[in-house]
Amino acid sequence: MHIGKTTKRLLTVSTLLVFAIGLISYFGVSPLPVRAANDCPAGYSLSKCYDYLITKRNELVAQRKKIEGTLKNVRVQEGDIQSQVDEINAQVTANENELAQRQIDIELASIEITNIGEDISETKNRIDTLKQEKQNSMQKVNEIALMAYKVNSIPIWYLLAQNDLISTLEMLRYFDYVSQQEKVRFAQFTNLQTQLSSEEKVLGVAQVAIIEKRDIMERANLEIIKLRATLASQRGKQQTLLAELTKQEKTLAAERSKLISQQNAADRQALSVAIQLFEANKLGNGTAVSRGNVIGREGYTGCTFGAHIHYGFIERKNGNKSSYYTNVNPFSSGLLKLSGSYVTDSRAKAPLPGMLMTWGFHDSYSIDGISTSAGNQDSSRKYQIVTPVCWQSKGRTYSLNGWGAPIFAALNGRVYYGTDSWGGKYAIVDHGKVYNGNQLLSIYWHLDGADSRKRLL
Repeated sequence: MHIGKTTKRLLTVSTLLVFAIGLISYFGVSPLPVRAANDCPAGYSLSKCYDYLITKRNELVAQRKKIEGTLKNVRVQEGDIQSQVDEINAQVTANENELAQRQIDIELASIEITNIGEDISETKNRIDTLKQEKQNSMQKVNEIALMAYKVNSIPIWYLLAQNDLISTLEMLRYFDYVSQQEKVRFAQFTNLQTQLSSEEKVLGVAQVAIIEKRDIMERANLEIIKLRATLASQRGKQQTLLAELTKQEKTLAAERSKLISQQNAADRQALSVAIQLFEANKLGNGTAVSRGNVIGREGYTGCTFGAHIHYGFIERKNGNKSSYYTNVNPFSSGLLKLSGSYVTDSRAKAPLPGMLMTWGFHDSYSIDGISTSAGNQDSSRKYQIVTPVCWQSKGRTYSLNGWGAPIFAALNGRVYYGTDSWGGKYAIVDHGKVYNGNQLLSIYWHLDGADSRKRLL
């Protein structure tokens, strides 16, 4: 998105109208008080200036809608990225927990390794002992074997020749003992050899197990640390992008606020022209109406994006006619009440039955609204643009919610009607000096009526 390009496209609207004194003669009325500055080309009549300002205003509306669309997309992106950030945070937390678990596993494995190490040490000690016993046993076997060899090498006749039977028998028993000892020692030697081999195998298995356990835990720990670093990096990137989008949103919001301010200024300028036409008797003589009388129907004439009315009050202090915009807050003034988003009666009559405020205070203290209890309540009903109006596109459809609902006069007074160049029908009711001793006007825009540029569906 290129906010700079959007900014370059913004149209600047100056403060308020100034009309040449020469225009006064056109209307054949006494000079009207005007406000300083206007965007109308020199020589434009009030009617032509009004049309020109409506065009400017609609350009601003279109640009505001474009900004709001971009804002919406940015917020969607923010939501997506925030979801990704939340997911990454959850993954990081899960992996931190897993890492803590792995670290505990490593500590447990370390204890196991220590235990295995102790077993290995004991095994080594036993092996050393067995080796020593084996060596001693081998020496004994050798000694006994040597002795047996010597004994066995003495002839029997030699023994018998000694003429000592007892000595001979003892010598024979000794021979037998030596032979038995030879067998025992040899068996012990064999057992020691087998036991030593077994212990050496146990030692080898334990040593391999401890190496494998260390390798596995170190690899697992390294993988978790890498994953944690990766997730942290991703989270940092996502947070950076989120911060950039937030910055863009703030910039767009500021541009939108600027556009709304300029649009409100354009609304006030256009309304000021309508009021001057009213004061110049260009809207015809007013018909007397009472509070609550029907003065029109909710419509979609002119530059509208769906059926609704644009509504507000003007206070003219001490006959000063320099106020050309809706400068009275309908709620804080006590003229109307606001319950949630619904406009209800108070001192004045609410302009629509069951009026839902769809946009509040966007032209100083003007409001937009639709009826939720009268007129068309079928949300599927729409109208289609046949010939583009304002910034509407041909073929585009808009809602008809509340279309045809009665519009009520706020207070007693006289009503005057007009039509702008876009086909927008409006009414101005002059209530006289009924507000703090000052003149009060109420304004109603987009009244129902024929509009060949729109087709009902």
